[in-house]
Amino acid sequence: MEPMLPADEKNLLLRLRDGDHDAFDTLYNRYAHRVAAILLRLTRSQDTAEDLLQDTFIRVWAARQTIKIDHAFIAFVFTIAANLASNSLRKQLREARMQTQLCTQGSVGYVHIEEKVVAQEEYDQFQQALSQLEPRQRQVFVLHKIEGKSYKEISKELAISHSAINHLIQRANKKLETLLNPKLLSTLALLSALLHR
Repeated sequence: MEPMLPADEKNLLLRLRDGDHDAFDTLYNRYAHRVAAILLRLTRSQDTAEDLLQDTFIRVWAARQTIKIDHAFIAFVFTIAANLASNSLRKQLREARMQTQLCTQGSVGYVHIEEKVVAQEEYDQFQQALSQLEPRQRQVFVLHKIEGKSYKEISKELAISHSAINHLIQRANKKLETLLNPKLLSTLALLSALLHR
């Protein structure tokens, strides 16, 4: 059985879609610490995590009218945060390579790289793919791959064995490989790898 969403969440999301700042503040206070923890584990930098946390919720506000009230809000937020963290890490790698090239070649140049805004269709595709998993598969996948919980933590929370968790995740991965486009699948893979370093 899937965990119940907070009873007032649908109402909060409806209010958020209508531009209600109090609803936004309530959702921020409810979920910011969880998102911040994920971002810190991904970036390994307190400053970067704090910046990306603010960017995440800025984009939540900007995309508020597209939020689907029947889907878990936290999955929407995690998708945005994961993409921002992924883009940030890629940007750092590009800048490091560029700096190396400049130092090696003695050339002068500057390349401005725009950060991508999370596409709504990407979130929709992710949500649609998750909805096609069996309930238990989806629950374990989200806990492990998105929230970064260990097998031990999931086993304690759901009262299932490590082998059962592994089996569910393998089946979920196979299903998602057939449903998600390569770009989004690679983002999820990067998120998972970074969470479990």
